[in-house]
Amino acid sequence: MIEHMITSILSFIGWIVAHPLDAADIAIMLFSLIIVFLCRYPSFRDSVVGAALIISWVYQIYETANGYRVSAPSDVLFDAMFFLIVLSAGGNIMSVVVIDQLARRFKAIKSRLTLRR
Repeated sequence: MIEHMITSILSFIGWIVAHPLDAADIAIMLFSLIIVFLCRYPSFRDSVVGAALIISWVYQIYETANGYRVSAPSDVLFDAMFFLIVLSAGGNIMSVVVIDQLARRFKAIKSRLTLRR
C-alpha cells in the first residue's frame, strides 16, 4: 500500500517535470474553479455562467491531464489573466465592477512597487 502511494506520487512528480506548462495550466484552472465554486451568486444568471465555467474547466483539466490537449504558453497566460479577473471579482465574474476592481488592484501594486524604489 505504501509502495503504491510512493510510486503514484513519484509518477505524478515525474509528469509535472515532463509537462510543466500543462501542470501550470491545470493548477491555474483548478484555483479558478475553486474560487468560482465557492462564490455565493446573487442571481440565477450569475450561477448559470459560473456553472458553465466550472464544467468547461473540469473538461479542460481532464483533457490536459490525459494528454488529449497540450497547453501552449498562450493558454497558460490567458488562464492566468482570467484567474486574476476571477480573483478580483471574488468568484462572481458577472459583477459589473470587475474591471474597476482589477484596475484598482494593479494600481495599488504599482504604487507599492514605485514606493520601494
